[in-house]
Amino acid sequence: MNLLLTSAGISNPSIYDALVDLLGKPISETSALFIPTAIYPFPGGAGRAWQAITGTAPSPLCELGWKSLGVLELTALPTIREENWVPMVREADALLVWGGDVLYLTHWMRKSGLANIQKWASGSPAPTYATDDQTAITVIDGAVEVVSEENWTLCNPDA
Repeated sequence: MNLLLTSAGISNPSIYDALVDLLGKPISETSALFIPTAIYPFPGGAGRAWQAITGTAPSPLCELGWKSLGVLELTALPTIREENWVPMVREADALLVWGGDVLYLTHWMRKSGLANIQKWASGSPAPTYATDDQTAITVIDGAVEVVSEENWTLCNPDA
């Protein structure tokens, strides 16, 4: 699995270029699913999700010119037959997970069946990256690279 982890969406040209490199094709030829679930625990969460979907949020994500864009709400998935949503996830080139409460997102990732989070969480403590809104992290076949136009710090658990 390849990942692009950002704090504030696609906030600068370097992060945009990293996204296109990760996708392997232009955004205009890419299908995406937007997952707003993590923002709901915060005041105004539903409104903030709507801003992201409509392209009026402070940081760009949904309005990048995707070939197609759908919404995947994790809280609904446990009540929907898998054959009705799993093919949509498999066909998507990108999953766009809107920021918010990581624990809430983790809960719904587990409950929905979208991730096998136990495997991800099982292991020893891993390095932690402290980033600003101008920084992203790519993970490609397990290799981590920082893409930044500002400040970031690696907090090594062994130090």
